Amino acid sequence: MESKEINTAYISCIVMLNLIAWMLLVTAVGLGAIHYNECPIQPHIPIYLIVIGACGLILLMLAYWMNTLREGFWKQICILCVLCLSVFSIIWLITGSVWIYSINPPNFNSSAVEDFCQKSLYIMEHLSNQA
Repeated sequence: MESKEINTAYISCIVMLNLIAWMLLVTAVGLGAIHYNECPIQPHIPIYLIVIGACGLILLMLAYWMNTLREGFWKQICILCVLCLSVFSIIWLITGSVWIYSINPPNFNSSAVEDFCQKSLYIMEHLSNQA
Protein backbone atom coordinates (compact mmCIF):
# COMPACT_ATOMS: atom_id res chain seq x y z
CA MET A 1 0.00 0.00 0.00
CA GLU A 2 2.80 2.43 0.90
CA SER A 3 4.50 1.86 -2.44
CA LYS A 4 1.35 2.86 -4.30
CA GLU A 5 1.09 6.09 -2.28
CA ILE A 6 4.72 6.96 -3.02
CA ASN A 7 4.22 6.20 -6.69
CA THR A 8 1.13 8.42 -6.81
CA ALA A 9 2.94 11.28 -5.06
CA TYR A 10 5.92 10.91 -7.42
CA ILE A 11 3.70 11.01 -10.51
CA SER A 12 1.83 14.04 -9.15
CA CYS A 13 5.11 15.91 -8.60
CA ILE A 14 6.34 15.03 -12.08
CA VAL A 15 3.08 16.24 -13.65
CA MET A 16 3.23 19.53 -11.72
CA LEU A 17 6.89 20.11 -12.67
CA ASN A 18 6.06 19.42 -16.31
CA LEU A 19 3.16 21.87 -16.23
CA ILE A 20 5.37 24.56 -14.68
CA ALA A 21 8.09 23.90 -17.27
CA TRP A 22 5.59 24.17 -20.14
CA MET A 23 4.20 27.44 -18.76
CA LEU A 24 7.66 29.00 -18.30
CA LEU A 25 8.90 27.93 -21.73
CA VAL A 26 5.77 29.09 -23.57
CA THR A 27 5.96 32.39 -21.66
CA ALA A 28 9.61 32.83 -22.68
CA VAL A 29 8.78 32.29 -26.35
CA GLY A 30 5.74 34.57 -26.11
CA LEU A 31 7.54 37.42 -24.36
CA GLY A 32 10.46 37.20 -26.77
CA ALA A 33 8.11 37.33 -29.75
CA ILE A 34 5.83 40.07 -28.40
CA HIS A 35 8.68 42.36 -27.34
CA TYR A 36 11.00 41.50 -30.21
CA ASN A 37 12.03 45.10 -30.96
CA GLU A 38 11.68 46.53 -27.45
CA CYS A 39 15.21 46.14 -26.13
CA PRO A 40 17.45 48.26 -28.34
CA ILE A 41 20.26 48.37 -25.77
CA GLN A 42 20.69 44.58 -26.21
CA PRO A 43 18.61 43.31 -29.17
CA HIS A 44 19.75 39.70 -28.63
CA ILE A 45 17.64 39.29 -25.47
CA PRO A 46 14.30 38.63 -27.26
CA ILE A 47 16.04 36.21 -29.62
CA TYR A 48 17.59 34.47 -26.63
CA LEU A 49 14.18 34.03 -24.98
CA ILE A 50 12.61 32.65 -28.15
CA VAL A 51 15.43 30.16 -28.74
CA ILE A 52 15.76 28.97 -25.13
CA GLY A 53 11.99 28.54 -24.88
CA ALA A 54 11.73 26.67 -28.17
CA CYS A 55 14.69 24.41 -27.29
CA GLY A 56 13.13 23.64 -23.93
CA LEU A 57 9.79 22.78 -25.53
CA ILE A 58 11.48 20.53 -28.08
CA LEU A 59 13.48 18.86 -25.30
CA LEU A 60 10.29 18.15 -23.36
CA MET A 61 8.57 16.69 -26.42
CA LEU A 62 11.61 14.55 -27.23
CA ALA A 63 11.69 13.29 -23.64
CA TYR A 64 8.01 12.31 -23.85
CA TRP A 65 8.57 10.60 -27.20
CA MET A 66 11.71 8.84 -25.94
CA ASN A 67 9.72 7.33 -23.05
CA THR A 68 7.26 5.76 -25.51
CA LEU A 69 9.95 4.10 -27.64
CA ARG A 70 11.49 0.71 -27.13
CA GLU A 71 15.16 0.08 -27.76
CA GLY A 72 16.10 0.63 -31.36
CA PHE A 73 17.15 3.11 -33.98
CA TRP A 74 14.60 5.84 -33.18
CA LYS A 75 15.32 5.73 -29.46
CA GLN A 76 19.05 6.18 -30.17
CA ILE A 77 18.31 9.10 -32.51
CA CYS A 78 16.07 10.64 -29.85
CA ILE A 79 18.76 10.26 -27.19
CA LEU A 80 21.31 11.85 -29.51
CA CYS A 81 18.98 14.78 -30.22
CA VAL A 82 18.30 15.28 -26.50
CA LEU A 83 22.03 15.25 -25.79
CA CYS A 84 22.81 17.76 -28.57
CA LEU A 85 19.97 20.08 -27.54
CA SER A 86 21.03 19.88 -23.90
CA VAL A 87 24.60 20.88 -24.74
CA PHE A 88 23.32 23.67 -26.99
CA SER A 89 20.97 24.90 -24.24
CA ILE A 90 23.81 25.09 -21.72
CA ILE A 91 25.98 27.06 -24.15
CA TRP A 92 23.00 29.26 -25.05
CA LEU A 93 22.29 29.90 -21.34
CA ILE A 94 25.87 31.08 -20.83
CA THR A 95 25.66 33.30 -23.91
CA GLY A 96 22.34 34.76 -22.77
CA SER A 97 23.74 35.43 -19.31
CA VAL A 98 26.57 37.44 -20.85
CA TRP A 99 24.05 39.47 -22.87
CA ILE A 100 21.84 40.09 -19.84
CA TYR A 101 24.51 41.03 -17.35
CA SER A 102 26.31 43.25 -19.86
CA ILE A 103 23.49 45.79 -19.45
CA ASN A 104 22.86 45.32 -15.73
CA PRO A 105 21.11 47.43 -14.45
CA PRO A 106 19.04 48.30 -17.52
CA ASN A 107 17.07 51.45 -18.16
CA PHE A 108 13.34 50.58 -18.29
CA ASN A 109 12.27 54.08 -19.37
CA SER A 110 11.20 53.85 -23.02
CA SER A 111 11.70 57.61 -23.53
CA ALA A 112 15.42 56.86 -23.80
CA VAL A 113 15.17 55.74 -27.42
CA GLU A 114 18.28 53.56 -27.70
CA ASP A 115 19.27 52.86 -24.09
CA PHE A 116 16.30 50.97 -22.69
CA CYS A 117 14.97 47.44 -22.40
CA GLN A 118 11.31 46.53 -21.91
CA LYS A 119 10.93 45.58 -18.24
CA SER A 120 8.94 42.34 -18.54
CA LEU A 121 11.37 41.11 -21.19
CA TYR A 122 14.41 41.78 -19.04
CA ILE A 123 12.87 40.43 -15.84
CA MET A 124 11.80 37.16 -17.56
CA GLU A 125 15.32 36.74 -18.93
CA HIS A 126 16.85 37.54 -15.54
CA LEU A 127 14.58 34.96 -13.86
CA SER A 128 15.42 32.26 -16.42
CA ASN A 129 19.12 32.75 -15.79
CA GLN A 130 18.65 32.33 -12.04
CA ALA A 131 16.68 29.08 -12.37
